[in-house]
Amino acid sequence: MFKHLLIIAGLGLSAAAVNAQASNFKRVAETFYANGDYYSAAHYFEKYLSGKTPTHSGYNAYVVQKQGAALLNHNDLGGLDANLLYKMGDCYYNLNDFIHAEQWYKLLLQKDSTAHPLARYYYGICLRSNGNYSIAQKELDRFVKENTEGEQYNKMAQQEIDNCIFIQQQLSNGPSGVKIERLNNNINKEGANYAASWLNNNTLAFTSTRAEGYTNALYTAAFQGEGDFNKVEKMSVSAPKNTQQGTPAFTPDGSRMFFTGWIVKNGKKLSAIYTSEQNSGRWSEPVLIDGKLTEQSFNSRQPQVTPDGKYLLFSSERSDGIGGFDIWYATLDSKGIPGQITNAGPAINTTGDEEAPFYHGPTQSLVFASNGRTGMGGFDLYSSTGNFTGSWTVSLNLGYPVNSEKDDIYFVSRGKGLLEDAIFSTDRASLCCLELFSIHKNYHQVFTGVVLDCDTKKPLEGAIISAKDPRGVEVATIKTQAGGRYTIQTDAGMALQISGTQDDYQGGLLTAYPSKGDTVFAQELCLVKKPDPFKNKTEVTYQIVFELKTEIAKESYPYLDLIASYLKTNPTVVLEIDVHTDGLGSVKSNEFLAKGRANACAEYLINAGVSGRQLKPVGFGECCPIEKETTPDGKDIPEAREKNRRVVFKMLNNGATINNGTPIINGTQNTN
Repeated sequence: MFKHLLIIAGLGLSAAAVNAQASNFKRVAETFYANGDYYSAAHYFEKYLSGKTPTHSGYNAYVVQKQGAALLNHNDLGGLDANLLYKMGDCYYNLNDFIHAEQWYKLLLQKDSTAHPLARYYYGICLRSNGNYSIAQKELDRFVKENTEGEQYNKMAQQEIDNCIFIQQQLSNGPSGVKIERLNNNINKEGANYAASWLNNNTLAFTSTRAEGYTNALYTAAFQGEGDFNKVEKMSVSAPKNTQQGTPAFTPDGSRMFFTGWIVKNGKKLSAIYTSEQNSGRWSEPVLIDGKLTEQSFNSRQPQVTPDGKYLLFSSERSDGIGGFDIWYATLDSKGIPGQITNAGPAINTTGDEEAPFYHGPTQSLVFASNGRTGMGGFDLYSSTGNFTGSWTVSLNLGYPVNSEKDDIYFVSRGKGLLEDAIFSTDRASLCCLELFSIHKNYHQVFTGVVLDCDTKKPLEGAIISAKDPRGVEVATIKTQAGGRYTIQTDAGMALQISGTQDDYQGGLLTAYPSKGDTVFAQELCLVKKPDPFKNKTEVTYQIVFELKTEIAKESYPYLDLIASYLKTNPTVVLEIDVHTDGLGSVKSNEFLAKGRANACAEYLINAGVSGRQLKPVGFGECCPIEKETTPDGKDIPEAREKNRRVVFKMLNNGATINNGTPIINGTQNTN
């Protein structure tokens, strides 16, 4: 994501080399490519392939012509060098121009699919970035099957496959109520414009390459309301020679600024964090506080101050992190000087890159960008709730349309709701550069909670949460995420009846009432494990109640539901359902009645999701009473007859196979 910013910043440094080596396009292109200047390399590779010669009129040496693979006759692939095709794709890939990169990778794979084993992986990423999700999945699946470059690339390819699935799910969710708009052209002038931060209520600071030479520098813009900005001015902050500036952040009173300073050395971006104090409208000489601009040190960048001014958040690739760039935070004293530094931990950081942190005080949400999780692709924005002295919840993707198939990063918000009044950076509308966009969402209250096992206190992921308003109207039905957590958005002032269900558990219910804040932390909802109907036995007897001879009474449903739950959890168990009647009536009528009741039990279980292969209903009739139903003098004993009217659930061994998934009665397949 930052590569295109780095390249644009280095264009001025490339001019002398261009003029000196213009007679040999390919050699000049190879030199640029080796130095990581993909912008210039792509330009001169294209000139080499097209055979065109630059002139002093009508030709801009610093604008790639964007003709891409269209320069070539696809029938002439045999005469092209596979290495050149790969480098062309690689140049555009590193410039985040996935449209043209896709064309070059496709040509390479048509010519020689084995010359560069990673080409298919990058081709799949380009397809995903360009919205061709199903084709991307197929190409990435093929890469995984054919990959010889190590397990690391298989894992990365699988994440991209997961991204394709996630994107399609997000796009199918329908309207989200989130409005995304590009800020006006006063802000989004030519070049890159990104990493905004509020200096005060009416002044937005941001990073831009609008200056001559495309150097990254700090600017401010006056906020006029309704998303309108004007009076863009460059900030008067000094910087060491050849050091670029970006990502400004301010203490709550605006008296101290933190920002990133970086240089480009040997094609690499080396970054560190600086601080400066404001006095009478002027900023003091910046002081380096974290990282060093040397290749032997770690990189630190993207500072952000919490709303209470107590912590400085930033991204760094320190050696004691989890992997790549991690999110870290340092305490700030009363003068804004950083102190103890802490890693945000595994709930936030992955082995990928986590960058551009921001803490939203009203919702206690830490928002950051990551490329190490399943998402829409590239960098996505994620959030986690918590605080700096406690723990953080599992990070959740902010979803579409906040995130896109391109890079989405540098989130800041000053609304009561997280997405109520926010600004972020994205290259979704640009071939080359990040631009500033606004986010607006109308919501007033968020309920968040966790579902647990009552006994073990273990979080229950995948539990079904249903929320109803006081009138009984359903507000939402969702599944709990990792950590058993759920979040429900409602209008302000509304109470919710929240119920939770999960297989093998009895349902739970609680009432959550609104609070003064916008986020309601509902009490824990614990679910009780359903009892085992067999309790380590292979046979149990139960008095199933029947109405109208073979219709099961509702009072017996809960017990049959327990039986169904057990069988679904243990799909190899075959259950014989033995139904007995009392001795009243004829032997034949009792056998017929018992068979009908056994079938009714089997039908209920099948409707509850049990496989017919697991059931063997048998009608015994008046056979096998457990107690005598009359006294020696012939008087009726109702209690004995009631005990004899029973259903016995008997587990058979797994070898007792039932044919065709249809219940069997008395050894004969029931087709009634």
